[in-house]
Amino acid sequence: TQIYPYPCRVVINTFGAEQLETYPDLSFVCIQHAMARVDELLTKLKKNLNELESSVSESLEASRSTIRQWQRETRELVRRLGDLRLVNA
Repeated sequence: TQIYPYPCRVVINTFGAEQLETYPDLSFVCIQHAMARVDELLTKLKKNLNELESSVSESLEASRSTIRQWQRETRELVRRLGDLRLVNA
């Protein structure tokens, strides 16, 4: 048994498998529909991947920003502690 893409299965169920063999144009139309569906799915996949990439990138940037802020605060705290030590010495 040959596995046909969904649009071709509709034609086969409606007219029978021999119609695809008898009318090459019908086979071509089925292939075009299948290719259009694959293109549609690829477009959706690309869109989803771009959204995921953006989300991860934003998340990483937020993490980097938090780390930079923590570093600034820590350096400031160490500097102030150093200043306190000098005053007490």
